[in-house]
Amino acid sequence: MRLYLTFVGLLFLLALTIGASFLLGGVVALCVGLAIATLKMLLIATVFMELLHSRTATRIVACGGVFWLFVFLMLLMSDYGTRGLREPMPHGLYRAPSEDPSSRSSSRRTSSPSVRLLEVSRRIDTRDGGEQ
Repeated sequence: MRLYLTFVGLLFLLALTIGASFLLGGVVALCVGLAIATLKMLLIATVFMELLHSRTATRIVACGGVFWLFVFLMLLMSDYGTRGLREPMPHGLYRAPSEDPSSRSSSRRTSSPSVRLLEVSRRIDTRDGGEQ
């Protein structure tokens, strides 16, 4: 009986999530959606995984998994939050704002992969005696 009530509760939370996504917008919808998802996770962990009645070691491992999920999400958000701090270069490459492009020697500049491939094929042709 407990499993059926949990299933009905999860269906209700699903309907609540869908309703909130249509009625709310912006940051409020995100916060409500995350709160509902947390309730769903707690229901699944306590009822289906039986974490309330399991051994202490199992609970510690579950808490460790949630902790590392939090750590990885924070690292992801710190990376996402600092994406616009570099100025773009041509061809999708990035350089730090303090770097001066004229300080590089011309021999160390890299061209696009297709140009480098063409140069290598010309070298091979001339080495083998072929003409362009």
